Amino acid sequence: MYAAVVFKAKDAYNIDHLLGHVGVEEVAAGIIAMGHVDPVVKSVGILAGKFASIDAIEPASVALYRRIPLLSPEADRVQALAFSRVDQPLLRLRRAAP
Repeated sequence: MYAAVVFKAKDAYNIDHLLGHVGVEEVAAGIIAMGHVDPVVKSVGILAGKFASIDAIEPASVALYRRIPLLSPEADRVQALAFSRVDQPLLRLRRAAP
């Protein structure tokens, strides 16, 4: 059970890290280039659900992976940043959808 929680938190952290270092525009452009096909649409939908708000499980997982106690000011900052980083490409993808 612990391993599943750690891997889940690491997945959210990896998404946040990728967007922070590669860039929102670059990631969004790469996803858009794959086209509006079912696996892409489904994956983007899952991502949107998991990052639906600042308090959703994935932004919280980013803070947990970094070993920041939830409900602390630092966790709030990290969660808000992770949410924002994912929300930006999702907005671009919605605009580009047919």
